[in-house]
Amino acid sequence: MNVFDMVSIRDVITWNALIGGYVQHGHLEEALNCTRAMQQEGIPPDVVSWNMVFLGFLEQEDIYNLYAHMEAQGVLPDNVIFVTLLRACGNDLGSLEIGKRIHAQISQKGTICGGREELINTLIDMYGKCGSMSEAQHLFNVEPSKLLFRWNALMMGYARQGVNQPVLYYFHRMKEERIQPDELTFLSILTACSHYGSVKRGQKYFKSMIKDFGFPPTMRHLISMIDLLGRAGQLDEAMESLETIHPERELILQHMLLDYCQNPGETEFNRKYLDHALMTISPHHLSLSSKQSW
Repeated sequence: MNVFDMVSIRDVITWNALIGGYVQHGHLEEALNCTRAMQQEGIPPDVVSWNMVFLGFLEQEDIYNLYAHMEAQGVLPDNVIFVTLLRACGNDLGSLEIGKRIHAQISQKGTICGGREELINTLIDMYGKCGSMSEAQHLFNVEPSKLLFRWNALMMGYARQGVNQPVLYYFHRMKEERIQPDELTFLSILTACSHYGSVKRGQKYFKSMIKDFGFPPTMRHLISMIDLLGRAGQLDEAMESLETIHPERELILQHMLLDYCQNPGETEFNRKYLDHALMTISPHHLSLSSKQSW
């Protein structure tokens, strides 16, 4: 800031450099104050100024107020701001109505013509995260694409709702259209199978992911498999799946599996698994687990 104060002639580029510095170091209030100070000097913030502030406030609740403030100043948002807002809506399940209003503004202003792919992808992702699958499906239908992100966004949206068939249908459609899946594609399938209770199908796709596609299971895949087997009461199979897992990962999954051992009908398994857990979890880990809520 001392160097900035020494600059005799300040323009929007100079101010934007200062705003960017504040945002980069997490000083969001100072960045926002810069937009006010600019106006006091007769230099209105431009769309670049607001882009940087919006990116800083992505996970903040006041991002919607920030948008209203920007509009009140007559600054037209660009695609970067729209994408940032839609991502914020997707992170907040109560923001579906705000997401719909932003979608309407995008359509009215014709901004969707520029950077169309990213906007549509983000809209489908937002609707899926907010549980509004009819809107997500409509956009997917009217804007066909072979971009993997778009397919993943739709499939994960259905998976979160516990709807099994559309996830598997689109996975087979991907194969027909020669769209290569990735780890997120299989996570959608495992999530859907877990919610639907399709144990054999989930195991089949889990093995296929590793054997046929060469994707090593991530922590999220393993959690989905433990959840799938635990929900179905197949605790022996779940315990066996822990045997080849890295110790740090095993600790988390063991705590998760212990939650499924509360079923009174699994007394013999509970005793066996508790003995196994006590033998494999070190005293250090036990002291940590007593302080943490898993």
